Amino acid sequence: MTSSSKESKIDFMMPEQLIMKYRNRLFMTAEELESYRSFREMTTKLLVVTQGNIQKYSKPVVLQKRPVMINGHRLSKDEYLGIVHKPSAT
Repeated sequence: MTSSSKESKIDFMMPEQLIMKYRNRLFMTAEELESYRSFREMTTKLLVVTQGNIQKYSKPVVLQKRPVMINGHRLSKDEYLGIVHKPSAT
Protein backbone atom coordinates (compact mmCIF):
# COMPACT_ATOMS: atom_id res chain seq x y z
CA MET A 1 0.00 0.00 0.00
CA THR A 2 1.49 3.33 -1.04
CA SER A 3 -1.19 5.74 0.14
CA SER A 4 -4.48 6.05 1.96
CA SER A 5 -7.49 8.34 1.70
CA LYS A 6 -11.00 8.83 2.98
CA GLU A 7 -14.11 8.90 0.86
CA SER A 8 -15.34 12.47 1.01
CA LYS A 9 -18.35 12.15 -1.28
CA ILE A 10 -20.23 9.41 -3.12
CA ASP A 11 -22.42 10.32 -6.08
CA PHE A 12 -23.93 8.86 -9.24
CA MET A 13 -23.48 10.73 -12.54
CA MET A 14 -23.80 10.23 -16.25
CA PRO A 15 -20.39 10.27 -18.00
CA GLU A 16 -21.01 13.70 -19.54
CA GLN A 17 -21.76 15.19 -16.11
CA LEU A 18 -18.67 13.53 -14.69
CA ILE A 19 -16.38 15.00 -17.34
CA MET A 20 -17.92 18.48 -17.02
CA LYS A 21 -17.66 18.54 -13.23
CA TYR A 22 -14.25 16.93 -12.62
CA ARG A 23 -12.37 17.30 -15.95
CA ASN A 24 -8.66 16.94 -15.05
CA ARG A 25 -9.27 15.57 -11.56
CA LEU A 26 -10.45 12.15 -12.75
CA PHE A 27 -8.83 8.83 -11.98
CA MET A 28 -8.73 8.31 -15.75
CA THR A 29 -8.45 10.68 -18.68
CA ALA A 30 -11.49 11.76 -20.66
CA GLU A 31 -10.14 9.65 -23.54
CA GLU A 32 -9.95 6.55 -21.33
CA LEU A 33 -13.51 7.16 -20.17
CA GLU A 34 -14.66 7.47 -23.78
CA SER A 35 -12.90 4.19 -24.59
CA TYR A 36 -14.61 2.54 -21.61
CA ARG A 37 -17.97 3.88 -22.78
CA SER A 38 -17.46 2.44 -26.27
CA PHE A 39 -17.62 -1.10 -24.85
CA ARG A 40 -21.02 -0.68 -23.21
CA GLU A 41 -24.15 1.33 -23.58
CA MET A 42 -24.20 4.06 -20.95
CA THR A 43 -27.85 4.30 -19.96
CA THR A 44 -27.21 4.27 -16.23
CA LYS A 45 -25.20 6.57 -14.01
CA LEU A 46 -21.67 5.76 -12.91
CA LEU A 47 -20.62 5.48 -9.29
CA VAL A 48 -18.36 8.44 -8.48
CA VAL A 49 -16.29 8.32 -5.29
CA THR A 50 -14.44 11.52 -4.41
CA GLN A 51 -11.37 10.96 -2.26
CA GLY A 52 -10.08 13.39 0.35
CA ASN A 53 -7.38 13.51 3.00
CA ILE A 54 -4.98 11.64 0.70
CA GLN A 55 -1.83 10.56 2.51
CA LYS A 56 1.14 9.16 0.56
CA TYR A 57 3.61 6.94 2.39
CA SER A 58 7.37 7.32 1.96
CA LYS A 59 7.73 3.52 1.87
CA PRO A 60 5.10 0.99 0.75
CA VAL A 61 3.25 -0.76 3.57
CA VAL A 62 2.71 -4.50 3.16
CA LEU A 63 -0.62 -5.87 4.38
CA GLN A 64 -0.09 -9.44 5.49
CA LYS A 65 -3.69 -10.53 6.08
CA ARG A 66 -5.15 -10.25 2.57
CA PRO A 67 -4.36 -8.88 -0.88
CA VAL A 68 -5.40 -5.40 -1.97
CA MET A 69 -7.25 -5.28 -5.28
CA ILE A 70 -7.27 -2.42 -7.79
CA ASN A 71 -10.46 -0.97 -6.29
CA GLY A 72 -8.77 -0.58 -2.91
CA HIS A 73 -9.19 -2.11 0.49
CA ARG A 74 -11.26 -0.91 3.43
CA LEU A 75 -9.25 -1.18 6.62
CA SER A 76 -10.62 -1.71 10.09
CA LYS A 77 -9.74 0.98 12.63
CA ASP A 78 -7.18 -1.33 14.27
CA GLU A 79 -5.52 -2.12 10.91
CA TYR A 80 -5.33 1.58 10.05
CA LEU A 81 -3.88 2.55 13.43
CA GLY A 82 -1.31 -0.25 13.11
CA ILE A 83 -0.17 1.17 9.77
CA VAL A 84 -0.02 4.86 10.64
CA HIS A 85 1.89 4.18 13.84
CA LYS A 86 4.64 2.23 12.04
CA PRO A 87 7.78 4.36 11.45
CA SER A 88 7.92 3.30 7.77
CA ALA A 89 4.41 4.58 7.02
CA THR A 90 5.19 8.28 7.25
